[in-house]
Amino acid sequence: MSCIVEFMDATRLIQIRPALIIEDYVKKETVTSSRQKQEMQLRQLNRSFIHNTFSRVSAANLTRPLLNPSTNLALLETFDASAADVSHAVQSAQSAFLSETGWASMSGSLRRDALLALADCMVKNTFLFAQCEALTGKPVNEAMLEIDSCIKTFHFYAGFADKLHGRSFRSPSNHHSFTVREPLGVCGLIASSNYPLLLASRKIAPALASGNTVIIKPAHQTPLSTLLLASLAGENILPPGVLNVILGDANVGAKLANHAGIQKLSFTGSKRGGAAIVRTLAGSAGTSERGAKNAIIVCEDANLEAAVNQVVDAAFSNSGQNNYAASRLLMHASIHDRFIKMLVERVKLLKIGHASDFETQVGPLVDSRAVANVMEVIEKAKADRFHLACGGSVLEPGFFVQPTVFTGVSDTSSLAVNQVCGPVLAVLRPFESAEEAIHRANATPNSLAAGIFTSSSRHANLAVSKLRAGFVWVNCYNDVPSHMPLGGVKASGHGKECGYEAIDEFTCINLKKTAQQDQYDVIVLGTGLSECILSGLLSVEGKKVLQMDRNDYYGGASASLKLSQLYAKFKSGTEPPEAYGKDRQYSVDLIPKFAMASGEFVDILYHTDVTRYLEFRQVAGSFVYRDGKISKVPSNNAEALLSPLMSLTEKNRAKGFFEFIQNYDFANPATQQGLDLNTVPMSEVYAKFGLEAGTQDFIGHALALHLDDSYVSQPAKDTYERICLYMNSMARYGKSPYIYPMHGLGELPQGFARLSAIHGGTFMLNKPVDEVVYDEAGKFVGVKSEGEVVKASLVIGDASYFPNKVAQKGQVVRAICLLNHPIPETGDADSVQIVIPQNQIGRNHDIYVAGVSSAHAVVPEGYTLAIVSTLVSGTTADAESEIAAGIALLGPVLEKFVHIDDIYEPLANGTVDQTFISKSYDATSHFETTCADVKDLYKRITGHELKVEGKVKKIEEESEE
Repeated sequence: MSCIVEFMDATRLIQIRPALIIEDYVKKETVTSSRQKQEMQLRQLNRSFIHNTFSRVSAANLTRPLLNPSTNLALLETFDASAADVSHAVQSAQSAFLSETGWASMSGSLRRDALLALADCMVKNTFLFAQCEALTGKPVNEAMLEIDSCIKTFHFYAGFADKLHGRSFRSPSNHHSFTVREPLGVCGLIASSNYPLLLASRKIAPALASGNTVIIKPAHQTPLSTLLLASLAGENILPPGVLNVILGDANVGAKLANHAGIQKLSFTGSKRGGAAIVRTLAGSAGTSERGAKNAIIVCEDANLEAAVNQVVDAAFSNSGQNNYAASRLLMHASIHDRFIKMLVERVKLLKIGHASDFETQVGPLVDSRAVANVMEVIEKAKADRFHLACGGSVLEPGFFVQPTVFTGVSDTSSLAVNQVCGPVLAVLRPFESAEEAIHRANATPNSLAAGIFTSSSRHANLAVSKLRAGFVWVNCYNDVPSHMPLGGVKASGHGKECGYEAIDEFTCINLKKTAQQDQYDVIVLGTGLSECILSGLLSVEGKKVLQMDRNDYYGGASASLKLSQLYAKFKSGTEPPEAYGKDRQYSVDLIPKFAMASGEFVDILYHTDVTRYLEFRQVAGSFVYRDGKISKVPSNNAEALLSPLMSLTEKNRAKGFFEFIQNYDFANPATQQGLDLNTVPMSEVYAKFGLEAGTQDFIGHALALHLDDSYVSQPAKDTYERICLYMNSMARYGKSPYIYPMHGLGELPQGFARLSAIHGGTFMLNKPVDEVVYDEAGKFVGVKSEGEVVKASLVIGDASYFPNKVAQKGQVVRAICLLNHPIPETGDADSVQIVIPQNQIGRNHDIYVAGVSSAHAVVPEGYTLAIVSTLVSGTTADAESEIAAGIALLGPVLEKFVHIDDIYEPLANGTVDQTFISKSYDATSHFETTCADVKDLYKRITGHELKVEGKVKKIEEESEE
């Protein structure tokens, strides 16, 4: 038996529903004055929403009035989906799912962001959603609480979107087996009328987080809030076809359930309807939550005041229209009469009223049919001569039935066995022992929930172990959070909703098995960025690539960490303070790098189509440190004239320099002013324009991004090209030349890994590398792992796999600093690069500061990550002092994580032993040096220059031919 148990202090008092619970959110009179206006705004929500568009209607669409249950007056006319509409919705969802750039192919982080954006949209439109619910019968104060639950549901499942992991299995043979959790496809969702938006959210959120696309059919009496959700999502959050809504009754639901394009159906509704759905889905994936007859047990030792409030809430919240509603009450004989008196008095105090009234505690039923069904039950109970303790009448106008209590009800009567779905509570005859009560509570075929009130741990434990229900409450009831799995046993349901179990319901676990080939073209060791780029590029060119990593994560030395992982790595035994926010909100790069917007790295991203998996955002500012101040880096003659970095005279000289750079043409001597940049050193160019040393610093180090001053004596062409790259990148976006991926660099290696996988590459994480094998001549043969040798023509890897083939060339010290403010003197920019040229602080190397914030979704709102780095020029023991000048620019620092990394370079170029080793990351905060290393490796491996333009497109076109 699968069940959930929740304990609460037996002495805790809980009031049923506080009146005017959202009075601080919106004044009560606003509801009355704006009701007519908002009803007019909602009149468009009367037809199906497919492919992010409200459907056109025709004679094929049956019409029905949508009634306000509080008044029995028509709100608007709705149009049922036709068979063609259902097929259109399925086709739209299939297209959105199957497309190479579709929802299922999208990275988990992008799906996560979309769900979080949808939650934010619900926050902004909370009262509008509440009005939608109130117009179809739900008391507005209850609606507000439920919408908050909906928002939490989307937050909860957004967190799973990028964490759908599989497992890897080691095999004694030359096989690699692993599981992949994959979405099912197009999911059909059918929700009942009692909790329209909450049920929709609990189905939509896990389905979308898992990569599925959905078609939801809300109950025909309560479509407004679901349509509003879909229409808002379709404006700029979800791609077309991801979330579709079709309107109609059970006939439309049957068309959806029976459509061949539906891979999964999730149903919440009546027992009869749910059983039909289960028959429809025999042998297929399906989840159903159907009717239930739930029981509450009140023991003789219970806190009666707390219990009576909980029983009233359990039986009559949402007018009893709740699959978890407690419609059977069992009490110990010693408290029976006293508890009934307390119960009836409490029920009579409940305020029945219009759903839009904030003081209403019991609203209307959903329609006249629901009223008729409830009254039929009441009349049958009267005929069975059960005692009517209170209620039992219809109230008009609208569809109201008084909260009703019958006592002396026999266990075998229809009132005690069949679900009512209305405000009717059956008080069964008293029990003498807890064992008897539990036995009687289990006597119905429908068992979704059960509760017990007791101060005895023996009674509580007995109930937990013996009650046959999907959800067991102890000293509480009706708290149904989205992070816990929900579902019935026996005839009340099949499968689970909510919790991680909902992810299980909307995914399948597929086993993949790959045989290691006798001979690969390339083996790549490590999943750092350089290794993954080369793996992707070579796979695109048709090479058979095997990529292995001893770690169980991507990124190698440049991985992105959550806050808890950062503490575990650098401050072992210390937990991050709760005040810093949730762990999932952090994505901290150990080695941050910005990308030049017009640089070669961005060309690689674009032309390999890796951008389909990633989202980038501009870095807000590029700054340089000069004469004790931080200033924006000027990149052209106009900015030079406005820059505070220079005197007026120096500005004119800098203006002339930038004009020279902008106008220079290697083929036109008239533009060269006697300077052949192919041969003259950069020092001669500076001298030509009479630029001061400080100006030379920011040009050489902040624009051209040279690592030291050795460039001054070298031909000026390289510096010229670097400055042009900076200018072109600035022109592309305006604020700075840099871009940076949302959620940090952690997903960059995975993007190139996907590229490799699409083109046949094989990946093995958590795969030990025992030995890199060479023949007698010292040429690479293969890689030995777990006793087996995998062969290839050549090997690529980071330095950690080849300790005898690399030499240490220095060290980098980095300080990862957490701030609760933007970096000072940057205009409160949400992301920055600051270069501190070496001469400005009397060092041999520049200091780099990279600052990012919640704008790039790497920290919670209000925080900034600043990473300060430089090459170590002194002793390791004093390395932190070398970045002191950079840390001093940050202002107050909450936390600081300092680490020192060795820099390695290969001893040989790899062409002899066919071993190609990437260089370690340097201290710079940009990708240009890494990109240069990738290009150099690629040329040594292939024998030709890297040309990425059109690479993927060309390969795909050739494969199509």
